[in-house]
Amino acid sequence: TIKLFQLPPEPLTPGFREMKAEDCEAAQKLVNEYQGRFALRPEFSAKEFEHWFMPLDGVVYSYVVEDPESKQITDFCSFYSLPSSVIRHDAYKTLNAAYSFYNVATKAALSDLV
Repeated sequence: TIKLFQLPPEPLTPGFREMKAEDCEAAQKLVNEYQGRFALRPEFSAKEFEHWFMPLDGVVYSYVVEDPESKQITDFCSFYSLPSSVIRHDAYKTLNAAYSFYNVATKAALSDLV
């Protein structure tokens, strides 16, 4: 099972990396533009975006794809972690689950991002 679900040593998408504070403005614009195609949607202010999406270990994880040539942020993906207690098991006390949050694929395939 480990071999079947093992990740490659390097990301498949060039420029894929954890989001940094300096990426927030470009990532916010990307997410808001993508959300613009829906009639009912949130529109994140700069402060809201930073609050909801800046990586926080054990809570939320956000990644961007920075085009290696233009240095522009082209894609965004995020997920959040929600641990659950495991009851009556000697070896395991916590089950960590990851849930997809917001994802925007413009250059990379969505399946490669997530």
